Amino acid sequence: TGNGTSKIANGCYNFGGQKGSGCGAYKRYNSVDEGLIGMIDNLYNNYYAHGLTTVEAIGSRYAESGTWPSMINMYVSKIKSK
Repeated sequence: TGNGTSKIANGCYNFGGQKGSGCGAYKRYNSVDEGLIGMIDNLYNNYYAHGLTTVEAIGSRYAESGTWPSMINMYVSKIKSK
C-alpha cells in the first residue's frame, strides 16, 4: 500500500489495503508481523489457491488500476537490484 509509505501501512500495519475495521474502512493489524501474515494469507487464500500465481493474473482481480501489475513488477525489480 503506497510502497509502504501510506497511513494504512504505517499506522495500521495493513500492507495490502485490506478492507475491514479499526483503521477507517480498512483492517487494522497490531504489528508488522501480523500485517504481513494477513497479507500473505489474503494472497494465498484469494488468489494463489485459485491458480492466480502471477502479478498479471492477480492484478486483474486485485487492483482497480490496470497499471498495478507493471508498478509491482517495477518495484520487485528495484528490490532485486539491491
